[in-house]
Parts: sequence; C-alpha cells; structure tokens
Amino acid sequence: MSTVAITGLDSRTSVDIVENFCQSYGRILNCYIKSNQCTVTFADKNNAEEFIRESPHRIDSNSFVNATWKTTFNRNSSHNQRLTTTTTTTNSYKKT
Repeated sequence: MSTVAITGLDSRTSVDIVENFCQSYGRILNCYIKSNQCTVTFADKNNAEEFIRESPHRIDSNSFVNATWKTTFNRNSSHNQRLTTTTTTTNSYKKT
C-alpha cells in the first residue's frame, strides 16, 4: 500500500469526486481531504507510482492538481525520521 499527497484541490471538490477519479488507477483504501489538500492510499504501490507519474491531473473541471509521495514522520522518535520521500514539488493551475 502507498499513500500519495494531492495539492491544489478546489474547495468544492469532495472525497467522492477524488475517490472516483483515483479508482481509475487502482483500488483505493483511504481518501482524506483537508482544505485544498488530500491524501489517497492505493492498495498497490504500482498504481500510486502511475498516478504520480501522470501528474498533474484534472480531477474536477476547475483546476489541475499535482500528486507526490506522502511524507510522514515517526512522532515517537526523538529525531523525526522520514519514512517516505517526497519526489516532486507541487504547483496548481487554474483554467482561465
């Protein structure tokens, strides 16, 4: 399983919209939206890799979003350790 971070979502984009879009890449285990950011957990790492590789995406009709690897930190350690590495920077684009 692999989790990706999606940034640049329109404020009107719902979990259902993101899940429906991402399911075309593979089975989704979890999807969580907060503000204009989202994390999506794919059951298969290859599906997550394909999703990131094909970024940016137009999930809804209003904006492009970019996907990167989700970076998490071990909160129990005295030194936060990166568990997953970020692979790209993010940019969002609005259609004019």
